[in-house]
Amino acid sequence: MDERQANNEDTIKLNKAQFGREAAKYVTSKIHSNQEDLNFALKIINPQDHWECLDIATGAGHLAHIISQSTKHVIASDITPQMLGEAALLAEDKQITNISFEEIDVHSIPHEDNKFDLVTSRIAP
Repeated sequence: MDERQANNEDTIKLNKAQFGREAAKYVTSKIHSNQEDLNFALKIINPQDHWECLDIATGAGHLAHIISQSTKHVIASDITPQMLGEAALLAEDKQITNISFEEIDVHSIPHEDNKFDLVTSRIAP
């Protein structure tokens, strides 16, 4: 393993620890759950019912949840397992069934090219 890979792995571990501790707060965060912002994003995206979608750094899944209402399927991805757990619980509460959750490092997405009609990342960038 070269120095760059080691640094990347250390950064991933730190991010997982930091965001893992805060995961539950993302469910009710006024910034992340702002319905006006989510509705605006939905209007811009104009999702289609046949789309396969990937939401990167989904956090508690707010954008993934709203996109799932108008698409075939959404993969809500995050590097932090605790975030995915919160997103899954929230999806269950909202009775969303066309969403799945995957722990994914954005630097190495394990899906073939051109699989998704839409790839989003709302606040993380």
